Amino acid sequence: MHSIFDQKAVDDFVARIETLKPDTRAKWGKMDAAQMLAHNSLIFESARNDTYPTMNPILRWIVSRMIRSMVIGDKPYMKKARTAPAWAVSDPKDLEKEKTRMRENLQAVHDLGAGHFEGKSNPTFGTLTSAEWSRLFLKHLDYHLEQFGA
Repeated sequence: MHSIFDQKAVDDFVARIETLKPDTRAKWGKMDAAQMLAHNSLIFESARNDTYPTMNPILRWIVSRMIRSMVIGDKPYMKKARTAPAWAVSDPKDLEKEKTRMRENLQAVHDLGAGHFEGKSNPTFGTLTSAEWSRLFLKHLDYHLEQFGA
């Protein structure tokens, strides 16, 4: 997998995002393309700003122990994996605004650089390396872009 701290990877993901159209349909799941981008932006913004949604402590413990390796590891996500309720987006979103927001989030995380994320704590997964943060961001975004054939 590429690194989010490599500009080419950011540019490649932006190009994929640009292929999304209002009528692009998901291969699985309930979100439309705009909601999916908003969902991904939440992940990026939470990490950048240390503003994470509240999660049930029991669910957080289960997630941290049971799926940490799936989320941060090298193996791809399982298709049709459920979104934690705290991260779900169900209200209508404007696709062009969400494309812009996602592009800005990708670039902002890239610009912060690996040093900013090295040893940064995640409330669910604990302290992560910059490589683990990069995998978390890009693996999650890749999964959802694949969901929409992008």
